[in-house]
Amino acid sequence: MTEHDMPTRLDRFSRNRRRDGGSTLPELLVTVMLLGLIVASLSSAVIVIVRQQDNSTGRLNVARSETGVGLWLPADLASAKDVDVTPSASPCGTTCPPDTVTGGSNAIMLSWTSLEAGVTDPLSSRINVSYRYVQVGASYHLVRVQCASVDTGPWSCSNTTVLRDLTEPPPATTWTPGVTAPNWVIKVSQPLDPGTIDGDDQASTTTIVNDPNATVRNAQRVVVTINGGGDGAGAGGGANSVSLTAGGVERGIIDSTSMMGTPSFNEARTRCGGNFGLIVDTSGSIGSAMPTVNAGLVAFINAFAGTPIKIQVVRFQSTATVIGQNPRTRYFDMLNDADVTFLRSQVNLLAAGGGTNWEDALHRMFYTDTGAVQQVYPEMVIFFTDGEPTTGRVNSSSTSTVTAPTNPPAREAELGSQEAFNRAKYIVDAFRSSVNFIGVGVGPAFTGWNSSGWRTYGPGWHYDYFRGFHYEKRNVATNVWSTVDLATYNATSPTTDRRIVYTAPFQYWEPTTLATYNTLASAARLRTKNYTLPYTSYDVVSVPIRNSMLLTRLIAGNDFGVPAVSVNGAYTNAATANMYLLPNFNQFAGALEAVALAECGGTLTLQTKVGSAAAADPFTYQHTVTKSAAGLPLPASLNTVTTTRTYQSGTFDFSIPDGEYITVDIQPLNSSGLQSYTPGSWSCRAGGAAKAFQTFPVPGSAWSGIRVQVRANEAISCIQQVNRV
Repeated sequence: MTEHDMPTRLDRFSRNRRRDGGSTLPELLVTVMLLGLIVASLSSAVIVIVRQQDNSTGRLNVARSETGVGLWLPADLASAKDVDVTPSASPCGTTCPPDTVTGGSNAIMLSWTSLEAGVTDPLSSRINVSYRYVQVGASYHLVRVQCASVDTGPWSCSNTTVLRDLTEPPPATTWTPGVTAPNWVIKVSQPLDPGTIDGDDQASTTTIVNDPNATVRNAQRVVVTINGGGDGAGAGGGANSVSLTAGGVERGIIDSTSMMGTPSFNEARTRCGGNFGLIVDTSGSIGSAMPTVNAGLVAFINAFAGTPIKIQVVRFQSTATVIGQNPRTRYFDMLNDADVTFLRSQVNLLAAGGGTNWEDALHRMFYTDTGAVQQVYPEMVIFFTDGEPTTGRVNSSSTSTVTAPTNPPAREAELGSQEAFNRAKYIVDAFRSSVNFIGVGVGPAFTGWNSSGWRTYGPGWHYDYFRGFHYEKRNVATNVWSTVDLATYNATSPTTDRRIVYTAPFQYWEPTTLATYNTLASAARLRTKNYTLPYTSYDVVSVPIRNSMLLTRLIAGNDFGVPAVSVNGAYTNAATANMYLLPNFNQFAGALEAVALAECGGTLTLQTKVGSAAAADPFTYQHTVTKSAAGLPLPASLNTVTTTRTYQSGTFDFSIPDGEYITVDIQPLNSSGLQSYTPGSWSCRAGGAAKAFQTFPVPGSAWSGIRVQVRANEAISCIQQVNRV
């Protein structure tokens, strides 16, 4: 091989470059396919991101709004004693500071009182918080307006925008600020059953269920509807509903000497609790039966003694008074032995005399002396009477304010007992949706008929008044006037040759006033009924009715109610009955006890005391064992209740379907943590008498539990006495 036959480095490099100068067809096809997949994936990702952008933004808006509303509303609900959902309600009345937001509509206003530091004594302050639906430009906001007045001084207010860009008024709704309630944004309900489950579209379709067993009036729930702007409700970032509640918290003072820190704020839910109103007829017609009535009232109080019930008693004759009034209202705490003893002594002093004024009794239960609704009123009212009303507040009133707000429209022929009844029913109707009314009619009057008949009112009408006249024309030549018809009158010219004469013969009639009508002779006037507003009279039909139906119409709002059913002296439907019609006064005590035990029968209320005062620190008790009347084991609920100085009692509810009894074991739980206390003794009562029980040791401690029989027709109260170390 010659020198020229040897490949040089340049030759080898050139050959290598020629081999790498391009791609093969398979390589090219693979590259194109991969690029297509990448482009398609990127395009899909971009499309998904674009399509979900509004939903993502909506979810972010909803989350941010939930945080905002959750920051304010629960605390305000926990403080609230009064709730006002009137669209026109203002947190500062008509004397608001200049920068206060008072526009839009009030969605919910929560109010309470507090104390402020004074120079020597604390000063009372009033706080109103209004959540207002306000239009700002083209959007709608929820603004929290808080106003405070110290010692009835001028209002000071602050504004906080809680939610922005809320749902605008629905298309079918005419939005008038201060008139239209924004219920598409906020709905308010009474206390709810803990088991209530809302649907997906609770803002528009779900009926919020009231809990009839809730014992605290301010346990309101608020449902706030938020629209984040997404495509779909809920997870779609669109309309979403937030349910907020304070749980019915009652405020109290934490004992500063407590060795265990702050007490538990878990509320024991029970059907036995709350404010009760008892309205008692002591009119003269009761006469010699009054001692029997007194005994029945004492039995009613005894049935509730030792339970978390508060009772106000209004007695009425020609006028009404509140037992122990201070100055106008007084609720007696059935957990307080002194209150129970005093109330028993006072009802024993009631005597019969005077007339029967249903209206004044109801007014004293629900209204202040100026006609404003009481800040605290009962959840249940038991109304006892022995006959129809004979007078009302127009004639006999215990306060200076007689009319508004308890004055129904005046109607012709409302006389005597019917006028008094209508005025009383007007009050009951105003509270029927939030108060459970139970009627107890006792005595022979309820077996008879209304002697004068009952007037039933038909269509309303008013009179139109007219005066008579005729037309005349005269013959110019003779100057004699003659009577003519309207056509001739209109054709007569000049007008000086025709006239209208208001004397006989009366051929035509023209409208006139009542004052003019009353000055005319009977032949010269006419009146006709006009069945349009304003109504000054009504068509009336008199129909005889039973006296019992009168009480039923007051209590139930209809002619039937739910009559109580008695079998061998025991009421079998006391839980649902609202009418007890008793011909004999000896049945009165049994009826009242049935009402009481329908609320608290089959319950066991526990208290922990140091002497006569509630123990400050938390004592927790648990229901651990249940046995039937035959001694067979039944499932125990394992529920717990906690007592403190703030929450002085806890109540266990038991189901006793066979009407016999069950035996339950209740034992203290956190005894190992109560080094500042030592055990004392147990005591139990039911119906005002001592209740038998047994004690048993709690393993591993010096404390003891109790074993007690619980019947469906008794409310038991047990107290553990402890000693402070």
